[in-house]
Amino acid sequence: MSQDELTDTVDPNIDAKSIIEDLRHAIDNLSQFALLNGEEPVAHAYHLDVKEGQIVPNASISARRIMGIARCFISAQFSDSARQAQQSHRDQLETEVLKAVDFLKKHYPILDRLKQGDAAEQKLADAALTAIDSFNQVMQTSNRSSPGLRHRFVSFLLRNSGLGFKALSTHASIDLPAIHHVQCWSPATHDKPMPLSKTCVTAQPLKIPTFHALINQNAHTGHIPTRKESDAFRVKGITLIRNYGFPSTSLTEALEAVRHSPIESIALETVESDKNGCASVITFRQTLEPFPGEIFILEGSFRRDAQNHVPSVPIPKSFKLVSKSTQTGFPSPFQHNAWALSDRLIPPLPNAFHALPRFGQLYQRKKQIARGLLPQGALLKKAKHLVAARKEIFANNAIFFLERHERLLTLLAPTDKRGDIKRLFRELSKLPLADTFAQLRDLYRELMRRCVHVPYDVVQDSWLGLHKDVKLCELDTEQRLMTCIGLYMRAMQDSGNDPSTQKFLCPEVRDIVEALCPRMAPACCAIVLQHMSEKIGFEPPPLEELALKLQLVLYHQLMIFQKLWEGPETGDFDEKALEESILNSLDLEIECLESDSPKSVLFEEAAIVDELASYYRRGGIL
Repeated sequence: MSQDELTDTVDPNIDAKSIIEDLRHAIDNLSQFALLNGEEPVAHAYHLDVKEGQIVPNASISARRIMGIARCFISAQFSDSARQAQQSHRDQLETEVLKAVDFLKKHYPILDRLKQGDAAEQKLADAALTAIDSFNQVMQTSNRSSPGLRHRFVSFLLRNSGLGFKALSTHASIDLPAIHHVQCWSPATHDKPMPLSKTCVTAQPLKIPTFHALINQNAHTGHIPTRKESDAFRVKGITLIRNYGFPSTSLTEALEAVRHSPIESIALETVESDKNGCASVITFRQTLEPFPGEIFILEGSFRRDAQNHVPSVPIPKSFKLVSKSTQTGFPSPFQHNAWALSDRLIPPLPNAFHALPRFGQLYQRKKQIARGLLPQGALLKKAKHLVAARKEIFANNAIFFLERHERLLTLLAPTDKRGDIKRLFRELSKLPLADTFAQLRDLYRELMRRCVHVPYDVVQDSWLGLHKDVKLCELDTEQRLMTCIGLYMRAMQDSGNDPSTQKFLCPEVRDIVEALCPRMAPACCAIVLQHMSEKIGFEPPPLEELALKLQLVLYHQLMIFQKLWEGPETGDFDEKALEESILNSLDLEIECLESDSPKSVLFEEAAIVDELASYYRRGGIL
C-alpha cells in the first residue's frame, strides 16, 4: 500500500491528506502521556505540559513529585486563582489526550492497512498498537477497583488540587475489535511450530498480513489435481498434522477434515527443466475448519513434466501448514441453533462506551469470550463439547429444525420465492442429517458474506480512501450516506460473481441465497451504516421493520451465547437445558420476525437496540 493511498483516508472532521501526520501526532501524545504516567499510582497532569498541541514533559516540575503535588494542593486550598490555573492546565492536557484517543478510535481500521504496507508503515502501526497498550495499562492502574493507601492519598491530593483527570476516567481503554492467533509449520525451515504473530488484538478479522503473505486467498487458476496428486497431497498433509499436531483439535477431527475437504489450485508456474526443456509447478491448497473460527490451511506444490513423461512429483519443502484462529465472541451457525447473523452487524468500536452502559457490558464480555476461545483458551474445551452436543441435538430433533428453518427462510425471503424454499427443503430432506445441516450452515454463511462482509469492506475501504473514484470527504453528509448505500448495494450484487465461494454450494442453496439477498442486504446495510455514521460523518439511516427485527435477533443471539459461559469453564453442562435453550431461542427468533411488535418479544434485547439508536442519533458522545 502506497503512502498516497493511506493519505487519502477519509474522516469528516480531518483533512484527508493529513491522515498520516495526524496519526503520528496522536501516537506521540498518547505515548508521552503513558510514558510520564507509567510509574504513577494515578494518572495526573502535574508533570505534563502542552506546547502547540504536543504533550511534553513539564520542565519546571519538582524532582520530588509528591512534594510538588502537595504544594499544588496547599496553594489550591488558599488561592482560587492558583486552583483555576491548575484546572485550566489539567483541562488543556486532557483535551489533547482525548483528541488522540478519539482519533485512534475513529481510525482504527487504518492500522490494519498499515500492517499490510511497507516496513515504515508497519513500524507506524506497531507504534500505534504499543501506544494504545501503554495507555490502557496506565488507565487500568488509575481506575483500579481496589486502590491501596498510596493510591487513595494521591487521588485525594489530585482531586483537590485540580490536577487529577476527570473525563479520562470514562475512557479506561481503547479496545480494538478482533482477536487472532496465527502459527505456521513448514518442514522447509523449521522443526517446530513457528508463531508468525503473537496472539494479538487487531482491527479487522481475516486481514493478518503474515497470513496473506503465505496464503493468497484470492488466487485461483482453475486447474484440478489428478487422483495421484490428491492422494499424495493428503498424505503430506496428514504427515504434517501427525508431526506437529493441532493444539486445540483432535487428530481424528483433523484427519477427517483432510480426507473430505476439497483441494484447489492457487498457482501455476512454468519452470526450466534440464531434460525436457520446461516443466510446470502447480500449487494446491486445502482449507479446513474443524471448529468454528479455527482455520487450518495446507499448501504444497507439485512438479509436472511438460510432456507427461514422468508422473507429477511433490516438492517436499514446499508443503506447509498454517493455523489461524479468529474468534469474535459471537456464535457461528453451529454454535447457535444452526443459523446466526454476522458479528460485523455489532458496532466494533463506538467512540464513547461510557454513553452505552448496556451495550458496553455485552461488548466487554464478548471480548473475554473471544480470548477464551483462542487455542489453549480457558473456554475452548467446553466450546468443543457444546458443538458436539448441538450436532446431536440437531440430529435428535431433525424434523423440528427443518420445519423451523423452512419457516425462518420463508419469513426472510420475498413472497414470490416461497415455492423455491419448499423445493430446497424437499431436496435437503433426502440428504443425511449431517449434510443437511452443513448445507444450512453454508446457506447462512454465504448470505452473510454477500449481505454483510463483502459490502462492509467496500464501504470501509472507501472511507479509508482506498477507492480512488470515491471521495467521501468532498461530499456533504446526505451525499455521504447515499454514496455509502450505493457502494454497499453494488458490492452485494458483485459478490455473487465470486466463483471460489459459489462452486461449493449446491444449486438449490445458491438460488435461495440469490433470492434472499435483495431483501436482506438493505436491512443489513442500515444496521452497518448506523454504527459507521459516527466514523464517516452522516445522519444514521432509520432502521425499517426488517432491519429492526434483525438487530433484535442479533443481540438475542449474542446474549444467548454469553449465557453459555456463566457456569464452569470445564466441559460440564446440562445437556437437557441446552436442548431447551436451542429450541426456545429458535422459536423466539421466528416469533420476533413474525410479530408486529417485535420489541415485546425480545424486550431485553430491545433495551440494547434503543440505547444504540439514541446514541447514534446524537452522533456519539465524548
